[in-house]
This record gives sequence, structure tokens and C-alpha cells, in this order.
Amino acid sequence: MKNTLPLFLLSFSAYGAHLPEFTQGEIKINYPCGTESVISKNKEEKEVITFFERGNNELYEAGYILRRRVSEGDRDFTIKYRSKESFSVDRNYYQELLNSEMGEFKCEYDFTYLPQKLNFSRSCSFKSETEMPLQEHNDFTSMIGKEIDGGFHINSMKEVSAQSVSWKVKLTSQEEQENPFTKRPSLEKWTVRDECRLEISGKLSNLSQEAVEAGFQFLLRLVPEAPSPEQGSKTSWALGVTY
Repeated sequence: MKNTLPLFLLSFSAYGAHLPEFTQGEIKINYPCGTESVISKNKEEKEVITFFERGNNELYEAGYILRRRVSEGDRDFTIKYRSKESFSVDRNYYQELLNSEMGEFKCEYDFTYLPQKLNFSRSCSFKSETEMPLQEHNDFTSMIGKEIDGGFHINSMKEVSAQSVSWKVKLTSQEEQENPFTKRPSLEKWTVRDECRLEISGKLSNLSQEAVEAGFQFLLRLVPEAPSPEQGSKTSWALGVTY
């Protein structure tokens, strides 16, 4: 990947409180589902991930993702806004959500694998430990400046569910020392419409170009097979978004 990271990627918060502060990034690479069997892993977790949509993926086209995760003894509801371009937010709502005791608010970069090219998008999200959306999820759309007409009546929306199995990747002692991520990388397999998508990922707190490239190289070394020719967002794949 020879592209240079733009300046704002490293100094976003310097531009003022109306711009979200991106404090971490996640690196993602898709692999054929059969690759799962050759990756050393543990800490298996199973979830059902349900996306809520309108019409012909109207919310996704507006930049939004509405998602509920349910696993044994755990559940949460998340709204996410994702964009390839930089975006500003309402300062008051931003501060309220950042300090909210009703859930977790965060902004991060998503780096997806494309050989010889640095491909990334920006996202902010609010997650509550509830099965249904809260007022804060509506406030999130006000923060973005793109309210959802009619609000969150998810019972009248179409649902797309993915069966998810995730693991932590086992590392050798040498790999533990070389690991550039804040934690061990994760492996996640989604099954939708009797098809599956496998993704390995890791989270970075260092967003320099060197750190991002080192993260990609580390993930590639962990998997003894070639990445899938189909890269990109698992969510868009699950929703059947085509361009």
C-alpha cells in the first residue's frame, strides 16, 4: 500500500469540537470461509446479528446501520454512521453522547484490504446494552444532522439476520511480541442466505501510515492462504447492497 495517509487522519481533533475525534482504527481482511480450519483460535462466541432496514436499503444508503446483537446472556443495540468522506457533527449532541451513561459512543477508522491501495472509511456509533433503541439513538441522528423520518419503529422495518461465530486468534510467543494491535486479532464468520463471509481483524490505537501497514502485514502473516478476491464490508454483503 503506497498511498500516504491524509493529514486529517492524524490530527482530526485539532480542527475543533464540531469534528469527531477518531482515537482508534480497525484493520479488516476477508478470507474464503474454508480458511477458518487452518487458523489457530480459541474463545468461541456465537451471536445472532440482526440488521433493520427500510425499502431498498434506504438507511444504509444514507450512511446508517441499525444492528442488534444477541448472544447467550448478552445483547446490545447499535446505530452507526459510516462515510468515506470527512463529516462534522453537532457539538452539543456529540458531548452528550460521549458522556452518556446509557451506552458507549465511539468513532474510529475502518481499514479494508486492497492490494497496493489504502482503503478506509470513518464511522461513529452509539451502543446500548438493550434490545430496543433508546432516545440516545435518535439523538445520534440529530448529532449527524440526518434524522430518520418517523424515528426508530424497528417493528415495522425489514430484518436481515446473520449467524455469527467469532474467536480470538492464538498467537505464538514471538507473535505476541510482534502484535501491533491493542489486543489479539479476532476472527469472525457470518452466515447469511446459506452463504458465509470470514474476516480477520485487529484494532489499532496508533493511526500512522507505518502502523496501519504493519497491521495489515501482521494479519497476512497469520493466515497461510491468500485473501478472498471479495473484500469490503460484511454489513453491505449481508444486506445485499450492490453498486
